[in-house]
Amino acid sequence: MDVDEALVVMYYYLRRKREKTAKKRKYWVHPILKERFSLGTFQNLTTELRSDEIKFFTYFRMSITTFIYIRTNGMRGSGERVIGPDIRQM
Repeated sequence: MDVDEALVVMYYYLRRKREKTAKKRKYWVHPILKERFSLGTFQNLTTELRSDEIKFFTYFRMSITTFIYIRTNGMRGSGERVIGPDIRQM
């Protein structure tokens, strides 16, 4: 076997090994994110994401309790009337 044949064999071996160890996806796009445009970007998305705490943390980068605390207590203090985050469009 010459060098070219050895390289071809090595290439196919490594390619097959990579295909076997590749991560098998459950789905390409999570159903919650797929329905984001039909349900609404923020208002209904937060209620859907609250059912899965890991997805909620991945999307907002904070826990549900921190999100609720910021939503309820973080807007007070300026005295101005503001649009709440549940209604505001992203």
